[in-house]
Amino acid sequence: RLRETVANIKVKSRLISCADDIDPKWLQGVRTITLTAGASTPEDVYMAVVDRLRALGVGEVEEFVHQEEDMHWKLPKNLEDAIKKADGKRRANKRKQKQTAKEATVLDQSSD
Repeated sequence: RLRETVANIKVKSRLISCADDIDPKWLQGVRTITLTAGASTPEDVYMAVVDRLRALGVGEVEEFVHQEEDMHWKLPKNLEDAIKKADGKRRANKRKQKQTAKEATVLDQSSD
């Protein structure tokens, strides 16, 4: 959507998925690059693009945060229930392991 918006005001824009998508020819005569990423873009992908731009001669990188994102989405109920169920099983297994270890310790002490 952002790419469409800037294209409407006659600003060159490119939509890439990874650092390898960058064509060095795109940078010829360019003085300023604005890089944006969606909230779902992994940090390592974003940083790989920054590193690639630096390798292609971009000298200065300035981070600008327009708005901090602090939205939190509620998980779907079925996923929340599955997590609770798995967590309950994990806790039960830990209790069982502790009890087994405690019993083994008692047996060790009584075998002296």
